[in-house]
Amino acid sequence: MQYVKNKGVLYNKQIIKKPRHLKPIITAKSNQELTELFKKYRRTQTIQQIIARVRDFGMTYSVLNVLGQPQIQVVPTIMAITGAGGAELLRRPTRYALKDLVEKYNDLVLLEKLELERELSINGK
Repeated sequence: MQYVKNKGVLYNKQIIKKPRHLKPIITAKSNQELTELFKKYRRTQTIQQIIARVRDFGMTYSVLNVLGQPQIQVVPTIMAITGAGGAELLRRPTRYALKDLVEKYNDLVLLEKLELERELSINGK
């Protein structure tokens, strides 16, 4: 598994962008720490998406055309500006949570390989 900036996770030569596609891979490992890291990533991504939807709503309704005259609406404009800033501020923690998840997953895979090699070498002697 490999983290790819601004694209998601590369796993078996496929890019995984959505947490719901990543969840079965994480749950297959049955590791508590890995599950907690996944929950942290999922939580930060969900909050970021909600704030981004507030931003989208504000941008959509910030200018209304009333009788041929565009009018700037104050509340939706403030929502758009606040949502844009909030979504950008949460992008970095979401990326770091995903990076931590990928690193922990790779550590577990490496540990499993080393344990398997050790068992084979002990049984081979």
